[in-house]
Amino acid sequence: MPVHTHRWPGVLYVLSSADFVRRDGDGNVLLDTRTAGIVLEPGTALWTHSLPPHTLDNVGVSEIRVLAFEMKR
Repeated sequence: MPVHTHRWPGVLYVLSSADFVRRDGDGNVLLDTRTAGIVLEPGTALWTHSLPPHTLDNVGVSEIRVLAFEMKR
């Protein structure tokens, strides 16, 4: 996924998941689920704060599908 932001906080609802790597706008790794031990099961809802420029790369074998509801102020 290209560099993008999430300007507002919100809720993420996981429909399907896989391992992923999140990088900041400069390409530095912020999160690698393979080493962090994070497993997002379908049906999981998460609160998230706004996020600065980042990318998300699917490094797993399944499709990642997430509904994002941002709370616009």
